[in-house]
Amino acid sequence: MTTSNTAPSDWINQVPPALPDTALFHPHRLWLRDNPEKTASRGQKVTEETAGATGLPRLRAGRLGEVRRRESSLTARGRNAVARRCIVGALANDALALEEIDALYGDSHVLHRVSFHLGEGRLLGLLGRNGAGKSTSINVTVGLLPPRHGTVAVYGTAVAGRTPEAIAALGVALVPQGRRVFRSLTVRENLVVAGRRPRGDLPMLWTLESVSELFPRLRERSRQIAGSLSGGEQQMLAIGRALMSNPRVLLMDEPSEGLAPQIVAEVMATIRRLKAQGLSIVLVEQNAKLVFDVADDIVVLNSGRVVVEGPAAELSRRGLDLRQHLGIY
Repeated sequence: MTTSNTAPSDWINQVPPALPDTALFHPHRLWLRDNPEKTASRGQKVTEETAGATGLPRLRAGRLGEVRRRESSLTARGRNAVARRCIVGALANDALALEEIDALYGDSHVLHRVSFHLGEGRLLGLLGRNGAGKSTSINVTVGLLPPRHGTVAVYGTAVAGRTPEAIAALGVALVPQGRRVFRSLTVRENLVVAGRRPRGDLPMLWTLESVSELFPRLRERSRQIAGSLSGGEQQMLAIGRALMSNPRVLLMDEPSEGLAPQIVAEVMATIRRLKAQGLSIVLVEQNAKLVFDVADDIVVLNSGRVVVEGPAAELSRRGLDLRQHLGIY
């Protein structure tokens, strides 16, 4: 065994010799180089002209082009991965960030490079007509629909591609469109089944007691089967169930849908109270007036694209006409 007299520091600084650009260091090709008779036996005579100075078979032009295309693809994927890490790092102060999201249902392209950010302790109003991509954005956020392209981050943690259970464990809760309570369970059972302790040292803000204080009617009906509640009571239960997971980010998908005006006013008062407590909220709605009354920021989707975004106060001051995007005439 021979030893090198090169000092460790000099060894680290040494630059390896340049490799010939005709070499493709694949085990099979190295074996062919060392065993040319095997190649010749298959009717593929190896000569200096075909092997080059390195003794390796040269790549055919088409094969070389394929290799270069693959290398270019790998390089592009590497650049995209670095870009995604940079995006997540830059958005670490946002409660929720969607960046350049493409989403499809089968062959139907629903979201086209959709980006929006939810600041910590703020309420973002997500507006749009039916089929604009609002609920699809929510489905991507909670992991029900993996994005084809783009990044989703919760407090700086990339969550795109994770399961809904893993995303919920990070503090994301959903009040789904249509309420979707567990109809065969009692009110109390609906709340208990969703109970979750917050991660880390965060305080336990929401319990059966605190949810009952927010919605006294649920306390009165705690032993009642959820399927027998009125629409407004089921909406209260859906919000209470989401709060029982002690979320940091609350997603509300059209909570006013199908409710009487008086119940809608109660729901909006609840949303204001939650916002005042510092909860970060995404409110998906078609009713622009309801959203502008409570939101800090506004994003409007049309045909799966962001067409309007900005602070709600600024958009109101500018008198922006949203009728063409919301289908209100």
